[in-house]
Parts: sequence; structure tokens; C-alpha cells
Amino acid sequence: MNLVIALLVLLLILAFIENMMHQRALKKIPIRILVNGTRGKTTTTRLLAAALREKGIRTYAKTTGSDAEIIKDDGKIEILKRRLGVRLTENIAFVRKAEKAGCECIVVECMALHEESQKIMASKFIKPTHTVIINTLSDHMDAMGNSREEVAWTLSRSVSPDTKLYVCEDLYDSLEVKELHKVKTGHYDHSSPVTIPDEDMSIAVEVLKDFGLGEDDVLKASLSVAPDIGLHNEITFPCGSVLIPTFSINDEESMDARLIEEFKKKGRRLSLVFNNRKDREFRIYYLRNIIQKNRDKIGKVYIIGDYRNKVARYIRRKCSIDAVISNPEELRGELERTSDIFIGLGNIKGAGEHLIKLCM
Repeated sequence: MNLVIALLVLLLILAFIENMMHQRALKKIPIRILVNGTRGKTTTTRLLAAALREKGIRTYAKTTGSDAEIIKDDGKIEILKRRLGVRLTENIAFVRKAEKAGCECIVVECMALHEESQKIMASKFIKPTHTVIINTLSDHMDAMGNSREEVAWTLSRSVSPDTKLYVCEDLYDSLEVKELHKVKTGHYDHSSPVTIPDEDMSIAVEVLKDFGLGEDDVLKASLSVAPDIGLHNEITFPCGSVLIPTFSINDEESMDARLIEEFKKKGRRLSLVFNNRKDREFRIYYLRNIIQKNRDKIGKVYIIGDYRNKVARYIRRKCSIDAVISNPEELRGELERTSDIFIGLGNIKGAGEHLIKLCM
């Protein structure tokens, strides 16, 4: 028993020392930007980091989109190895690396979901001087809430009183912060190698004003945004078929909007590719709702990922549509034989990412 108590005391002492060293490291990095929201976090984090690097501000960024990655001050990417799985404590090693590199700024994609982890992410691990909430959409319902208001409340746990807050919506007006910046979404023409929605670009432009960057500077920086497979532009095949690899769009509102947008642009029916994840099966209901609302815009539905048979049966029964059980290799063959337009939805992890890599 005495040995157990001694070990517990030792662990507490080590945890205290580690936290003290982490807080010291944070204080040595004067600019700390936390990027939050339902979707677009990876894009915005990478855009902010690219622009700050162009400005000459030594910056490290950490994103958790398709893979957990660290973008160094020279733009090079380091894959973050997660030997113990996804943990908030991985931010300690990231901050230590940034501090040792002499960084003036870190830009961090928020990896937290539940309200308590949102709070801990901000108050313990990042202590942001600037906080961004790009958008508030219904997703991760089990962790964040069933409505936009509930999601907003969960996301607001990452906002501290001493931060500058940048938002595009009215859901955060009541929060007490150092400065509140309400951003209007504008349209931006750019030639970035990755897809950057106007919403993400607008909020980045507003944040970067605080560092002396103008709109032209941000547009220029967008050309050097570090690539992420989940941000890849559409891929066209010699036979005329197209893969729109938007698997990272996974809330119902955004999936629906992107489907309608691409239907209008292409002028013909689209084939949906839905990548199912066993730990995100609630998105099957998003797919059902989208198909039921847009039946005239959809040709076939291809199901890849986990539990394909079950998902296909459910979609056939609920939507009266041809749901094809497939896999990335088979879809790659389809893309080489047809002239159809394929749009990816649901989840990028696993089969979605594999399909994009096969097609690149």
C-alpha cells in the first residue's frame, strides 16, 4: 500500500513539473491562435500559418485533418506519431518543439469535441491570444449537441475572457472577451492548389489584419498553403469522369450545400460516394436526408468503408435508389471507364483517403 501511495505521489509531482514546463514554454510564444468550428479548421489553420510565414513571423502549426501533422516554420510537414492514440496531451510536445525552434507564433486546429475537453484544450494546453470559430453546424451530435445552439455552447467552452475572438455568426455575441470581431463573408478569387471556401478566407483575412497583413498578402499566401489530402481539388480522368474528393465535408448542411453547388456547376446528375465509418454511423442519417431532398440530382450511390452491406440496404429501403457496394479499387476502375461525376461525402478516414490517393 505504501508503495502505491508513493507511486501516486511521484506521478503527481511529475505531472506538476510537466505542466509548469509547458506553461513556461507557452509564455515564450507570444502569439497563440486556436482555430475551432465544425468544418474548415484544417484549411484555415494552414492558410493562417502560410500567411504568417510569408510575413516573416516564425510560425509552427498543428492540424488534425486527414492526419495529425506539424507544419514547421519553413513549411515542411512532420507527421505526428500517436503511439498512445488521440490525446490532448500531444499538444505539450508540439508546443515544446515550437518553443525550441524559437517560434513567435503557433496556430493550432482544435481537436476537442466534448465541452470539458474544449475548455481544457484552450485553458491548459494553448491559452490562445486569438480564437477563431469558423462556423457552427450540427455534427458530432453525441459529443456537441443536437442543434446549432447546443453546438455553439460547446464550442464556446474554448473561448477565454482574455482572447480576441473572430466569428462569422451571431451565436457568440454574449461571450465576454477581450475583443469580438464579427466577420462578413466575402468572395475571393484565388489560385490556391487547395480548395479554400470564402468563409475560411474571409475569417483569415480578418485575423491577419492584426499582424499587418492585407487581403493581397493573404491571397498570395494561399498559393503556398501546405497540402492536405482532404483539401485536394477535383481530379479529372482522360475519359471525362471527375472525382470531387470532398469526403472531409461531413455535416448535413454542408454536404447538402456542396451537392447542390456541384450539380449547378456540372449541369447533370452526380454519383455519390459515401464512406462510412463505424464510429460515425450517425452520418448515414445525413446521407438519407440529403438523398431524399435531392433525388433528382443524384444518379447512383456508392457505399465504401465500414458495414457497406448494412448501409446499402438501409439507403435502398429508405431512399428507393440504387446503392452500390464498392471499394476504392473498384471505384478507381469506374472512374477510368465512365464519364460520370463522383462526389465524396461522409468521412475521409480509411476508404475515402485511400480512394483519393489511388486517383492522384
